[in-house]
Amino acid sequence: IYLEAESNRIGNLHCPPALWSAMNLAKVININLPVDQRIILLREDYPHFQDHPEKLKELLDILVRLKGQAQVDEWKTLVCEKNWDTFVESILLNHYDLCYRQPGDEKSNYQPVSSSVSIEKTDTPSFEKAAKDVLALSSL
Repeated sequence: IYLEAESNRIGNLHCPPALWSAMNLAKVININLPVDQRIILLREDYPHFQDHPEKLKELLDILVRLKGQAQVDEWKTLVCEKNWDTFVESILLNHYDLCYRQPGDEKSNYQPVSSSVSIEKTDTPSFEKAAKDVLALSSL
């Protein structure tokens, strides 16, 4: 069984406590994707933010207490300018990635990373190769 380890809660959905506890004992495989490729993937997966920039700016207001008004204003400017790649990169590097504890950290729910798999591009051959690499690690 392969699970993405983000949080025990995503929106209003909660991971069952027994599963969450069991995940603490699981082998951790870190999957790496270059930032420029993550931007492509996120823009494809969340087109509604580009289609409805006013709603996105409303959602950004929620982050003022965490990131400060200046950072949120910078993000809103990028949204107004439709500078989507720079916006997504900044959200990733200055907010999203910082929200997660690294596996193995004393406050993390997860074991240290035992292996890593890198994906070069967001295309089918790259994803297929990564899947084979992950499966090969599972047999170790």
